[in-house]
Amino acid sequence: MPATREERRKMILEALQADANISKIAREHGVTRRAIYKYFDEVLDSPKQRMHDAEAEAAFRRKVWELVR
Repeated sequence: MPATREERRKMILEALQADANISKIAREHGVTRRAIYKYFDEVLDSPKQRMHDAEAEAAFRRKVWELVR
């Protein structure tokens, strides 16, 4: 079964941690490493990809940028 939007967010936030192991995160969530990288592309690079809740999207993006800096 495909990961939900919330599951994808969780995986991305986990992957952005300094000591993150993408392979381990993928195994824990039952997806491939490639899937996690695809989720990054969908969320960070595609302006057409919108989350339904604008407030949640803004909070999520702030968290991502905090971790990326």
